[in-house]
Amino acid sequence: MTEPHNAESNDSLGALLTSVLGNLVERMSKIDMTKAPATFAGELHGQACAHYGSAIWRTMSSPPLAHLDKLAKRLNDVSSILHEMAESGRPEAVARIVQTAKMADMGNAVRAAARHCHKRAERRFTTQMRELEQVLASRGWKARCLSQPIDELDSPYWPAREIAILVEVDDLADQWLPILEELFFVTSEHVDTNWPFRAVPVMNGQILASLAMLPTSHIPLPDHDFARKWAGSLNQPMLSSALLDSFKEAVEACLQVSAIINSRRIQDLHPDEEDILSRSRDIFTQRRAEIENAANQTETEHFALALDYLDRNWMRVSDEAKAVKSGQAVEAPLCMTPHLAIAGHGSEDVIDSATFRLVLLQAECNRLATV
Repeated sequence: MTEPHNAESNDSLGALLTSVLGNLVERMSKIDMTKAPATFAGELHGQACAHYGSAIWRTMSSPPLAHLDKLAKRLNDVSSILHEMAESGRPEAVARIVQTAKMADMGNAVRAAARHCHKRAERRFTTQMRELEQVLASRGWKARCLSQPIDELDSPYWPAREIAILVEVDDLADQWLPILEELFFVTSEHVDTNWPFRAVPVMNGQILASLAMLPTSHIPLPDHDFARKWAGSLNQPMLSSALLDSFKEAVEACLQVSAIINSRRIQDLHPDEEDILSRSRDIFTQRRAEIENAANQTETEHFALALDYLDRNWMRVSDEAKAVKSGQAVEAPLCMTPHLAIAGHGSEDVIDSATFRLVLLQAECNRLATV
């Protein structure tokens, strides 16, 4: 505010009003029963909320907060109505929305119609989740379908919810892995693209959050954010395995060392790269020692097998370093394994890594159950 006002500066509030009057209203005049107008109204609702909370209004004696609040609420209501109209698509459903608005008190028509749309959407969602549980039960799977709101104002999903399918298993290798592909197929047929979902195994009463999986067009991928995003929506404890975390960090250290070895001349490393290489080696040594300690203290062979896998990985990295130093090319460096897996090119390395994570987690889960 110490320089003259620039007339060409961005006027975000003016852009919001222009979008409402010149874009959204025009779309609403010729509704095509798609989600686009609904998500656009939700996006404008978010913009109006941001303007309402802007600190700039502290510089004005009479800020238009009441008008902005009213605009934000109206845009949210309009988004709900448009979502329900696009979801139902039937003339009788649209007629019920209109009838609800007509029966409301003066000045409350849009809010009443929006509440009606929300109730219908939630009832429909609850019914579909109950039906999905029945379908999964008919396949012999003991599954529960949980949901939580999606924190996106312009979400294309209606209602804006995401799903977690909790499946109780006694053995990860025999009961979880064999059903995963079919579980995703059955759920996709029932849910279609209406809501995002992931599947999570439950063992000995504990949710194995680290094995939460998301469906993709190629292979199921881990949902790394599951524990963080769903912590407040679950009514069962999540298993926290320090040994599994140690195993993951040791594997990541091997991948990182392999990446540096194969992408840089070892003799000409930058000091920062030298530091990362040194820390990766230290992490591997520390985490390997933790797995070795567990292998020495328990009778199960799972920890010993995981330790052997880590040693084989480190030996492979050492061989790569020797090859690079002698000027030889490494045909299949360890660091490329995750990238090839994402591209749909599976290998024994990917299978081995996933298998050892499973057996480690199961061993830890069984060990904790007997404590």
